Amino acid sequence: MRAPRSYSQNGEDEFLLGLLAKQPATQGFYIDIGANHPTKISNTYALYRAGWSGIVVEPNPAFRRLHRIFRRRDTFINIGIARNAGLLAFHHQLWAVLSGFGAQCAAGSRRVEMLPVLPLDALLPLCKPAEAVVLSIDVEGLNYEVLQSGAKLIEKVTYIIIEFGEEEAEISAFLQAHGFATIHRTVHNIIAHRAPVQIR
Repeated sequence: MRAPRSYSQNGEDEFLLGLLAKQPATQGFYIDIGANHPTKISNTYALYRAGWSGIVVEPNPAFRRLHRIFRRRDTFINIGIARNAGLLAFHHQLWAVLSGFGAQCAAGSRRVEMLPVLPLDALLPLCKPAEAVVLSIDVEGLNYEVLQSGAKLIEKVTYIIIEFGEEEAEISAFLQAHGFATIHRTVHNIIAHRAPVQIR
């Protein structure tokens, strides 16, 4: 399995596809939280092009139509993910990739709208069994909160790609406590793999 090019910000998809290429029979499923544009700066579009499909979650309604055109096999969900279900203020920035619910997104925002949010575990009934499951999280400042809201869902996950920001220590500790080991680190993201269970 090879991607024709990288669509991620720092080659995260190439790294992951390199690992998966060693398992040619792998059937994959992904959960992309904070997907933004369907192809640009995407950790999962190369997987889509390689035949995978999954759940794509993006609160910005401006991307709904593009996802349904370019990623028809995916289930697109137009909400945000947070610790608790409810409504949160979504700050629209001039550059859409910097928009979000986090406090740092408020400065200089063009407009604000209240959008629905659910915890990550609410997506569990939509997850399909697969030989490999990739979870990608990039939500501008709320990455750790999103991760914490999915303690049950990540039991089904094989690889996690997550933007760490200033929460790297907390995110790394959470991943380790849930059986994941960091296998790669880029400027913005950690890639972690579910560590094998040690039998004693």
